[in-house]
Amino acid sequence: MGEYDTSNIKVLTGLEAIRLRPGMYLGNTNLSGVLTLFYEVLEELIWFSSSTLNVVFEIKNEGQYCILVKNIDFEKFINRFQKGFVPSFDNGYNFGLECLIALSEKIDFRIDYDKHYFLESNDKEYKVIENGINKTDLHQITIDFLLNQKIFADFQFNFEAFLSKFQKIAYLNPKIEITLKNDATEKKDVIFLHFPNGISSEMDKTTGTFTHSKPIFRIDFFETIGEREYRISLCYSDCWVDKGLVKTYSDNEELSQGGSIQEGIYKGIKKALSQIAKQINNDPIKIAKVKEQLYAIAHVRYGEMCYAGSTKLKLNVKEVEQKVMELVYQKCLTMLNHDDFYRFFT
Repeated sequence: MGEYDTSNIKVLTGLEAIRLRPGMYLGNTNLSGVLTLFYEVLEELIWFSSSTLNVVFEIKNEGQYCILVKNIDFEKFINRFQKGFVPSFDNGYNFGLECLIALSEKIDFRIDYDKHYFLESNDKEYKVIENGINKTDLHQITIDFLLNQKIFADFQFNFEAFLSKFQKIAYLNPKIEITLKNDATEKKDVIFLHFPNGISSEMDKTTGTFTHSKPIFRIDFFETIGEREYRISLCYSDCWVDKGLVKTYSDNEELSQGGSIQEGIYKGIKKALSQIAKQINNDPIKIAKVKEQLYAIAHVRYGEMCYAGSTKLKLNVKEVEQKVMELVYQKCLTMLNHDDFYRFFT
């Protein structure tokens, strides 16, 4: 066996690093990886939006797509790309667009603003090229691309999975309008996704599936505290058939399984119910009973960043759990009266 030393180590940089190790950025290169790629591209575009971002995402076939973007901060966006490839989350944005450039077999990336711009790329890097003054009023970004068929050889197209992923983006970002066009099938689906009420709209959809009851207790609120945004929607059903469900979203998918946000919701409700029970000399409510039929959807976002390497450390702390508990506690005390207590929890 030959010796292994530093000469055997190859340092990958720029687009080449993404192209040769896509799994490090997307997790895998099947359907899940493709959806992660598109999710991160849209999340990055949201970061550059100054108002309601307008996105048309067209599926031409199973590997060819077109993204049309309007209502974006063009100067900020152009300046970001003129700096070239900087693979660091510390810049305040992720690099989903770099992944798209690196993992596309063909890509036509155009920016029409004060001038016409396009991106020119090779195996390792890209650069922004100016191509004349824009004499029209049309300001938009157009990204026409074909995914690399070798890299995504395991990808199998599933429109329902696409729709579910794009719905999640729209629920979590009330200031985005997405038109999803599917030209890959004879049906030619066109679906518009815009939810100004955010996760409250997702709760509406969830409660619409109740089979034996209607929600009898509902609280929705949005609070900004410091650099964190807290969006929480709570609903309670009195029918044992409709089992409870708690969904939490945060900037890192590692936290989306629950963690401190979920515990904060439970503790806040328990604290409020315990106080009401004490006021009316009733026995304290067991949180297990509440969990059986409680529906909750919560989203915590740190600052402007949608994906950031440091966010996990900042979010996955007791501070978030404590703040969620306090917010839920206060809202429940405000919204619930003694009659509600008897009706819902005894």
